[in-house]
Amino acid sequence: MPDPASDRLSLDPDGWSDAPQVILERLRRRGSTDLVIDAAGAGPIPAQVAQILLAARASALSQGRAFRIEDPSEAARQSLDAIGLGLLLEPAP
Repeated sequence: MPDPASDRLSLDPDGWSDAPQVILERLRRRGSTDLVIDAAGAGPIPAQVAQILLAARASALSQGRAFRIEDPSEAARQSLDAIGLGLLLEPAP
């Protein structure tokens, strides 16, 4: 069941790579609730998508919202760790 205090968005690395500006705009307009990225079904995370996640995190935190990636697949976890962005997998206040 989705958390009513959060906006949950599924991470789709291929789809996000195809339209990064559209995804960033959607993430910026998610409202005043926490931003939760569901990465359970995500495959490897390319650098471009990692940059989108970093931008989304910065935007959420600057608006006083929490940002977190939930249930990352092993491929997503390994990808982010390999490029030094494992911090995205840790909850941010």
